[in-house]
Amino acid sequence: MFRKAYGEDTQVVSYHNNEGSYYKRDSSHEHFGFDEHVDALDMDIEQNDKEHGTPGGLWINLDSEMFRLCVTEQDPQSYPLMVPVDTDKPFFSYVATFSTHGPFEDRLNPERVTENYYQNYLALQQKLDAYLETNPNPVNYLGYPLLVDENTSEKIVEIIEKSQEDSIEVFNSHAKEYLLAAMDFDQGLGYLLEALKAENRLEDTTIVVLSDHYAYYHDYAFNSKGLERESNLTNPESYHIPGFIYDEKLVSKIKSMDEITLQQYNIGYTMYEYAGDQILSSNKFFNNTDMVPTLLNLFGIEYDSAVYLGEDLFNESISFVNSRKGGIFNNQFYTDDGYNILNLDEDYIAYKEGKKEFTEEEIAAFEQYEEEIKEFIKEVSDFIVKTNYLNMIYDSNYFAYRLLT
Repeated sequence: MFRKAYGEDTQVVSYHNNEGSYYKRDSSHEHFGFDEHVDALDMDIEQNDKEHGTPGGLWINLDSEMFRLCVTEQDPQSYPLMVPVDTDKPFFSYVATFSTHGPFEDRLNPERVTENYYQNYLALQQKLDAYLETNPNPVNYLGYPLLVDENTSEKIVEIIEKSQEDSIEVFNSHAKEYLLAAMDFDQGLGYLLEALKAENRLEDTTIVVLSDHYAYYHDYAFNSKGLERESNLTNPESYHIPGFIYDEKLVSKIKSMDEITLQQYNIGYTMYEYAGDQILSSNKFFNNTDMVPTLLNLFGIEYDSAVYLGEDLFNESISFVNSRKGGIFNNQFYTDDGYNILNLDEDYIAYKEGKKEFTEEEIAAFEQYEEEIKEFIKEVSDFIVKTNYLNMIYDSNYFAYRLLT
């Protein structure tokens, strides 16, 4: 779609610092419209896992190494760079990172990893330790505590101690490696930003960072928030993931808007400053599938919403999560069948299909949230119908036949 919008010479390449055979990215991405997929073998990344060797040797590779190799000209240059050099042709680089993927262990184990890998994490650990000396118990943006200490809430400590595999010591070890991995990603992102600046492309480039899932390894996302896993599968806080859109022109536009204009964008927002920049944080419930429709809208690219499961952040539709384990829910309502609706805030049945008698509390609740419940039911119903049709399209290999005609 970006090639169609910006011209046939647009470079469209995907990158991932694992072997391309994983999830068959090396073959499937061509069918998605990419010129090619660049994997760890193309980048000649050193196999860092002494324990397993090939093919398991490419284990949680360094994002910093991938970004460095993919924005720096090589001799010979055997794959396209993320930021094309000495040209103003448009480009779309899709990068699947690796560092912050679990499990969060053994990255500081010299018996398992290579010297280069170990030294990278050792240097990051020294930076983290220096930071923690003056910031003993900070909390990151998602609310994950960095380390458990005497100031940590009793609830979080209790949940961690009840976990089958985690003691406080083990949890702290996982938490530290989680943070070191995030620092490695930050370092890699820094290489990308420097490359964009060097080519004078930063102000004309949109950068999107989005996690594909929460930190489920070691039940970290649950334990760190004081949530028991089994009883919180429908709790939106359990699935909270980082995501942002950075665009210098978008930032300038936001700064020029008054509050009334911003409210018209239907996103619900909090405006705050960080490091001198204004950040617009949407309070609207949003999930991964919503990012593509949102970006296509921002770029002014026409698309058929019937073949996208997600919703544009800026339209009036509500979003929700369709979880294989937890049913369908957003930050207000939950259902596992599309009919019986549970209010998550108050933990009561807000609407029950076919139920002849309601308690006074249920009647009052339904009257209070009637419009929201009806909208939720409609959106869920539309989603289920759309999913069924998309499954039919996929199962029948429709596009293969469509391209032949």
